[in-house]
Amino acid sequence: MFNALPNTIKAQLHGIVAMIVVSVGVFALTFFLSFKQLSVLDTASVDILKSQTSVLMLRRHEKDFMARNDLKYKDRFDAEYQYLRDTLTSARAKMNSLDMSGQQAISEMLLTLRTYQLDFEALVNQRITVGVDHQSGLQGLARNASHQLEKEIKDISDNALHNQLLMLRRFEKDFLLRLDASYVNKFNDLYLNIQSQITSGDMPVGQRLIMQTSLRKYQDSFNELALGMAQIGLSPQEGLHGSLRASVQKTEKQMKGLSEDLVTAIKERESSVTTRITTVGGLLAVLVCFALTMVTRHVTMKVSKANHLMKKISEGNSSLDVRMQMPGNDELSQLANHFNRFISKLQYTMEKIASISYQLSSNANQSLILAGKTATNAERQREESETVATAMNEMTATSKDIAQSVARAASVATDLQASAKTGRNVNRQTSLKANELSESMLSASENMHQLDNDSEEIGSVIDVIRAITEQTNLLALNAAIEAARAGDQGRGFAVVADQVRELAMKTHESTDEITKIIEQLQQGIRHSVDVMNQSSDMANVSVKQSKDGANVMNAMVDQIEDIAGQNLQIATASEEQTVVTESVDRNIVAIADLAAATSKAAKKSNQSAHTIELLAAELNLLVRRFTHSSGQQITSMSAKSEGDEETASEPTATPDGLAPKTAS
Repeated sequence: MFNALPNTIKAQLHGIVAMIVVSVGVFALTFFLSFKQLSVLDTASVDILKSQTSVLMLRRHEKDFMARNDLKYKDRFDAEYQYLRDTLTSARAKMNSLDMSGQQAISEMLLTLRTYQLDFEALVNQRITVGVDHQSGLQGLARNASHQLEKEIKDISDNALHNQLLMLRRFEKDFLLRLDASYVNKFNDLYLNIQSQITSGDMPVGQRLIMQTSLRKYQDSFNELALGMAQIGLSPQEGLHGSLRASVQKTEKQMKGLSEDLVTAIKERESSVTTRITTVGGLLAVLVCFALTMVTRHVTMKVSKANHLMKKISEGNSSLDVRMQMPGNDELSQLANHFNRFISKLQYTMEKIASISYQLSSNANQSLILAGKTATNAERQREESETVATAMNEMTATSKDIAQSVARAASVATDLQASAKTGRNVNRQTSLKANELSESMLSASENMHQLDNDSEEIGSVIDVIRAITEQTNLLALNAAIEAARAGDQGRGFAVVADQVRELAMKTHESTDEITKIIEQLQQGIRHSVDVMNQSSDMANVSVKQSKDGANVMNAMVDQIEDIAGQNLQIATASEEQTVVTESVDRNIVAIADLAAATSKAAKKSNQSAHTIELLAAELNLLVRRFTHSSGQQITSMSAKSEGDEETASEPTATPDGLAPKTAS
């Protein structure tokens, strides 16, 4: 599963940041679209509430007109009808944009409202025809006709006819007040009675015709008025009143059903939007948490493995056989590779130092033996020189022995000089390898510092994530405040805002956990840096000691060259002494002086060899601090060097500078 992750930790963290940004973008887009749908649903719900209010306002204007017969209520009715129509049309368009049901119901509601408006308009027009007051329409005509007839009756001063006219006016008023058709019959019956009285009355013919005409005109105007009122409706169930009442009841019934259906549909859609936001947010949160868990586990496993190995090295016996096994191409795997190369070079260097120490100890032992022999020969030469005067023959034999011994000493000095030069070269190579070891430790320390800096960049990325979560929480809080201001219409949106805020809090908590894990990672890295610095200091100490050993080897080479020169002089003198025995007496003093000088040089050589032996022992102690697969073999070789004069072969260096494979 870890193979699917990017190669480097930095790339993995950048991938997580990109995933979080994409997740926040997807959630923000989903939230924006859902909020837009909720906003449209809220406005559609408000439109429905406004439509219910508008229907009540239509009823109010209708009642006001019917009670007051004022045409301004007709204008208000028309304006309110147009507003209601626009509101329902807007609600239908919003529901169409959301692909919701109820559009057919709104269309039927618009048709019913149109019928209601036409019925009200027909009633208003009929009312205008009848007359909105006592001076207009059919009421005005009937009133004018009654006034004309009353004037004509007053002209003839006929009280009986005048009383009959007043009864007609009474029937007219009773009909208009009570809308009872019986008053129309009473009016017509009284009309016939008055007409017969005028016909049989004693008045001029012209006057009679005028009064009959006025009476007939009054009777026609009243009948038209009665017919117009009948068309309006003498009761709430008749005429235009009945049609209007039926339209109103149908409108109210459809509006109630439409409101209930639309409110139910809006609530279902709000629930669906809320569920979608919650689902998307939950899936994105699970995805981000899974990615964070995978990367954290991937990093902590390798850091834990490296920490365990470092602890084992620091608390154990400094074994050089350990290797940090971290496959991969990330920073920790590169660190493990650098560490393994450093341990390999250190192992090879220790083996090389052990071999050199063995050779150095062996040569020092040889120097001690040769120096002892040289001192012995010099002492013997001095003693024989004192008795040479009395024992010439013995002196001659002794001179031969001295010549042979000096020849052997010269040969040994020459071999010791060659060995010393070889040790100096080996010591120089040891110093170079120690310098390479110090540079490797410095490179490893720089890599650890770079890893520490990269971990610091992770903290800045976490700060960006925390800022995003805080901004999301602030946006959710603002949304909750706006939802609270909206009241019941924003309740559903308030629930969504709470869920968004909870999701932001969970994201913030996850960010805090990541911060803790990164701090633990940084502590482990700093501990590794400290271990690397300690190793670097030890390497520097080894470099310094190698330089000191080189200086000692240079001094030893110079002293050995001096011994070789003196041995050459002694050999020359012995040869001359053997050839010219006659001049022994003259050269006794010179021989004694040469013997003393030889003894002094032998003591110096003994001291130098002893110093070299101490340095070799100290070098062995340093090497024994590290153990590896061939550690027992090196220890045995060092022990053997104390009592054996044989030299050990040097290990063969590999091409890449790593430790050679040695037999266990």
